[in-house]
Amino acid sequence: MKAFANGTLFYLANNGEFDLYKVIHLGDEQSVYVRAYWSTDVVPTAENWKQFDIRTTCEAMQQSQLEQAVAFTYETVNSEDELALSEFLRIQQGIKSRSDNLTTILEKADQLLENEAFDLAIHAYTEAASYSKYTSTIFDKRGYCLLKVGRFSEAIADLEHSLTLVPNNTETVLHCSMAYAAIGETEKAKELLEGRE
Repeated sequence: MKAFANGTLFYLANNGEFDLYKVIHLGDEQSVYVRAYWSTDVVPTAENWKQFDIRTTCEAMQQSQLEQAVAFTYETVNSEDELALSEFLRIQQGIKSRSDNLTTILEKADQLLENEAFDLAIHAYTEAASYSKYTSTIFDKRGYCLLKVGRFSEAIADLEHSLTLVPNNTETVLHCSMAYAAIGETEKAKELLEGRE
């Protein structure tokens, strides 16, 4: 790999445009943290690079991406760069922590569901839902638990939300149809089943 150091400015050519970066910190063997600038059709040089606008104050890239990079000058990493890196790493750690927490909560909820402790599973899936409203399985499983304890309207809300995320989940359609049938909306239940055949 080419020799890069903190403070190296380089660009990557991309279909007639140039993506400009400044190395803030070389991380482990895989990652490098950079300040990124908006793409331009002007070749960045030591004389003109300061005219380019910053796109992100810090982002991570793979060191393997540097193989195609053209280094053209060097500027000392300043306190603003270091602050941007610190904030980026703090956010990344927060994302990882949330992801780890969600995984732990889902494992607990799935175990409760498996043991047919539906009320406790509902609480656990509700906690998981606060982490992600776009994970269909959370709403699918909570909807199923709500169906099992007779909370049909809530089950429908969760199961329909799950179906907006994954429209052709046969099991979710079946559970949602069962919930509609349980509240006496047999036409809706039938329509739901027929619409997925």
